[in-house]
Amino acid sequence: MSLPSDLTFKTEAQSEPVIIRRHDAVIAATKAAVLVHAGEVPVYYVPRADVYEEHLVETEAGPAPIGTGRARFWSVTASGGGVEKAVWMLEDPTGDLESLTGHFGFDPDPFNITVG
Repeated sequence: MSLPSDLTFKTEAQSEPVIIRRHDAVIAATKAAVLVHAGEVPVYYVPRADVYEEHLVETEAGPAPIGTGRARFWSVTASGGGVEKAVWMLEDPTGDLESLTGHFGFDPDPFNITVG
């Protein structure tokens, strides 16, 4: 997932619980998600403490999928099939994205995301 760096971002705290699954595996479950609107693609960010990192394998760093700067990426190794570089953490987010420090971002395409 990669978005143009000139998009305007809007962040909002999610008031309802969020569960992120890959097939049958719960990858994250939180009551502290942040939803980021960037164009038409909403992205959930979850505090690191609420992510089951045993389902993740860190890969290389690269350009951030939103905003500018760099991000660290993880691949998912959950049951039923993994997915490459579907999770990331922004390195040194600034401005409107500063609240995402210490949060994992999830590409919405390969996950089943339940809110509420």
